[in-house]
Amino acid sequence: MILLRKLLTIGEVANLLQLTTSQIRFYEKKGLLKPHHKDINGYRLYSYTEIDSLEFITTLRNTGVSIPEIKEFMDRKADYNLIDILDNTTDKIKLEIKKLTSQIDTLNNLKKHLVHNLSSSSEVIHCSERILYVIDEDMTVDRQEKDVYDFVSKYSIDYRYHEQQFLTVLIGDTQKLCLFSQDKNAGLEQLNTYTLEEGYYYTCNTEIGNYTKLKKAHAHIIEQCIKAGYTPIGEAITIEDINTLLLSKQSIHLTVQIRIKQSLDINEK
Repeated sequence: MILLRKLLTIGEVANLLQLTTSQIRFYEKKGLLKPHHKDINGYRLYSYTEIDSLEFITTLRNTGVSIPEIKEFMDRKADYNLIDILDNTTDKIKLEIKKLTSQIDTLNNLKKHLVHNLSSSSEVIHCSERILYVIDEDMTVDRQEKDVYDFVSKYSIDYRYHEQQFLTVLIGDTQKLCLFSQDKNAGLEQLNTYTLEEGYYYTCNTEIGNYTKLKKAHAHIIEQCIKAGYTPIGEAITIEDINTLLLSKQSIHLTVQIRIKQSLDINEK
């Protein structure tokens, strides 16, 4: 058995510790390990002292300790130095866990948001008063993308945030392109505003092939609203979200809201 022999070859050490020979050579190259000696044929041979060191190095690497930190400890062989290294590595891992946890939360929230936005179901929700900043008083389809780009660039608006949404308000044949933002931005105060009143809104997600279909989509949602037993009393509002907007090149995902007349049984529907 190889365990009874005093010296082992690099292949035997690799097999014993479940490493590759290239990993062992890498640690040697970095100055973390030296073979006990080489035989007359140039083969590396290792005693159990080197094997113990290699196992220790592998343990540290598997827990995130860097090569320079291991080298520093191997050179000094001071216990207090190793404790500092382990504490630093623990702190780094905690920060990484916090970062990964935040990423998981972001992914879950994004998934929840997208699933909701892509759902074709309708609902009635209560909305507080919303003050919209008017980007274009009478939006035309061929101007919209350039207008939005210029506006976002000028006011440093991050279109990705859920708290910042672009809305199209349909008033008769006029379409106002607006921004709803909960963030404070002094530059926005110079713009005209449009107020969406507090109240109950019939809300439904839909999709269109292009913006020329916007009015038709509004009319369809209004028809659905009436069929559901509600009385529309406000303008049709289109909400665009950048995350769902990027999902498909064939269609544009939108949320349409229409303010409805409040009735005693509205919460029962």
